[in-house]
Amino acid sequence: KMRSGEGTKWFISSFNRSNLQYEVRMKKGKSITKDIVTLIRSKYSRQSGIVYCLSRNECDTVASELSASGIAARSYHAGLADQKRTQVQDDWIKDRAHVIVATIAFGMGIDKPDVRFVLHYSVPKSVEGYYQESGRAGRDGRSSLCALYYAQSDVLRMRKLIQGDRNTSAQAQKIHEANLQAVIKYCEADTECRRVMQLSHFGEVFD
Repeated sequence: KMRSGEGTKWFISSFNRSNLQYEVRMKKGKSITKDIVTLIRSKYSRQSGIVYCLSRNECDTVASELSASGIAARSYHAGLADQKRTQVQDDWIKDRAHVIVATIAFGMGIDKPDVRFVLHYSVPKSVEGYYQESGRAGRDGRSSLCALYYAQSDVLRMRKLIQGDRNTSAQAQKIHEANLQAVIKYCEADTECRRVMQLSHFGEVFD
């Protein structure tokens, strides 16, 4: 909706997207890829999706495992040559590939409307980042799944990356740690609706 006053127009909209289903799933060892294969085969066969991973090696491994299971998956990260990244992106947009396994470098500026699922193989860096990345699902308004696989071991990995970055100031590290704590709270909530939590994070009350 629009408000106007003293020559200024305000455009206000909700962060809520009712067609997205949010889930947090406990990550149990290496069986996670089998779980993802089962999920895709049972509900999203030959449909478009994104799996976000923490590292380049993780992207390559997961894409290879999905491909070995008969899913048309491609790896996408900054370690690939520009031409290769362009080809992978084009294959996905034109449905020659169904699943992109990527670092957060993937998705900016892409508006593919029929993404039926966005899965986070590892914890995101922040709730804001998760909202943006998961929000690439269901832009056509149809029901879509946003599932985050959570494990304490991934939190430790993320914290190690934060603390090991020598180019980050002490103040910035505090901010990164606060962001990570917000993600942990989101993932470990037992009784609160995650949609309510997500919107609350952005200052919006969901009734």
